[in-house]
Amino acid sequence: MEGRQGLTHTLAPVVERVDHLLYATPDVEATIAEISGLFGIDPVVGGRHPGLGTRNALIRLGPRRYFEIIGPDPDREFDGLPTVVGLDTLETPRLASWVAHSDDLRTTLDLAGSARIDLGDAVDGTRETTDGAVLSWTYTDPYRDRLGGAIPFFIDWGNGPHPADDLPDVCSLTDLRTEHPNPETVRAALQTFRIDMDVSSGPAMRLIAQIETPNGTLTLS
Repeated sequence: MEGRQGLTHTLAPVVERVDHLLYATPDVEATIAEISGLFGIDPVVGGRHPGLGTRNALIRLGPRRYFEIIGPDPDREFDGLPTVVGLDTLETPRLASWVAHSDDLRTTLDLAGSARIDLGDAVDGTRETTDGAVLSWTYTDPYRDRLGGAIPFFIDWGNGPHPADDLPDVCSLTDLRTEHPNPETVRAALQTFRIDMDVSSGPAMRLIAQIETPNGTLTLS
């Protein structure tokens, strides 16, 4: 979130609306090593998500914007795999979903309701950092399908810290686009939230991010 922006009357370029990208993996440690070599920077271990059964590691992608490696927490407090962003069926890492910032979740949910887009309800979330601090936020339900993840869920960090604030500033997100079997449906849904995103036809939902890194420009999906 660059500052705290709500929805405007004009379409906003998708990168301006991105809070973070969710790179889902069945093995966080293995993916940290893989992404470190690919990007040329070590992801910063974030911490655990109590109740979700997940843990993460982060790379800054610009002001109040980041790349999140997310996967099962081996010390989760329940049996089985977490189901958020499809982790229970995931076999290989992929860019599974994305999150847009909003400072007015009530308006966001009202817009979704008027367009019959199921974002669920606004709920509170927390994460324990490695130093024992707790980050908190309010967000729309990440378990909703949202056209396979092509439509973001939305987050408001309130007046608290943002996870990207203290991360090394060496990478940046320059583009995000998606492929989908129903591109017109995705495009119309994104326009409901005033988001301008390149949507093309494809056999399955696929997010494609372009990221500037110390190792050059990377395309990741």
